[in-house]
Amino acid sequence: MKVKKFIYRIHEEDLDDLLLDVGVSQTGIEIVDRLPGEVVIATYEPLKGYDPAEIRDVSTDWENWKENFKAVEVEDFVILPPWKKAVFINPGMAFGTGLHPTTRMCIKMMRELLSEGDSVLDVGSGSGILSIVAKLSGAERVLAIDVSEEAIRETMENASLNGIELETKVVPQGRWRSPLIWWSPTLR
Repeated sequence: MKVKKFIYRIHEEDLDDLLLDVGVSQTGIEIVDRLPGEVVIATYEPLKGYDPAEIRDVSTDWENWKENFKAVEVEDFVILPPWKKAVFINPGMAFGTGLHPTTRMCIKMMRELLSEGDSVLDVGSGSGILSIVAKLSGAERVLAIDVSEEAIRETMENASLNGIELETKVVPQGRWRSPLIWWSPTLR
């Protein structure tokens, strides 16, 4: 059976009228994205009186439905499926919210390479996001170091928000002088 997904771009102020016109019971409406002044919605039936911006074929592979389930933000709530792991970060003055591409890349590599019981050294820990992910991923010992006392304080606070403890250390600037860091991992 072919299933179609109809994508509509609606001015934000027109969304209430659309919901009243269409009737929520007639068809399910998925809010796909919110842009400035605009809401992108999707339905699985065409909406009478509205032209879709796009029509997509939808996989009916219901076995893999989890792959498409994303976190949903509603007001000050984030709704997560139980197979996702939440990481809480209080965005303070230290670097590290998970938005920077290098942070995301490090998390992906860590999820691929880290094994239960490993030890992790997070140099320049900032907010502690990488240390927290390492600990939540099963690292036995995590040491977060930074030159900033503020960053280490935030790392400890963020660790507490996530219900974990980390080892931390402030390393005064200039104490560590090395043009090369050599890492010799154990190959698995």
